[in-house]
Amino acid sequence: MERETIEIITPNKHKIVLKSYITGLEERQIREVFLEKINISATGEIGNIDLDSKLISQAEDKTIEILVISIDGSKENIVNKIVNLPKEDYNFIIKEINKITEGKKKD
Repeated sequence: MERETIEIITPNKHKIVLKSYITGLEERQIREVFLEKINISATGEIGNIDLDSKLISQAEDKTIEILVISIDGSKENIVNKIVNLPKEDYNFIIKEINKITEGKKKD
């Protein structure tokens, strides 16, 4: 079954097509960006946590990769295209993506 999509238009008129929801598997893939940096011993003690300063960016990139189907009709280099948009467009897209990952309905 093909997933429903959502079309949004950024403040600078870029057309973005997004998946309408995130699956459990996709949410796990995003969470793994963070969890792969945490070591937990068999006793339940948390070992060294090596938090890379790029971790949030890596998780955002993974989320964009999963949820964004196209930008201005193109399905190639989506993450690179989105992060190089003007800040107002980028923030607009991230806000819409966050609504999807948090399970909120589109306004």
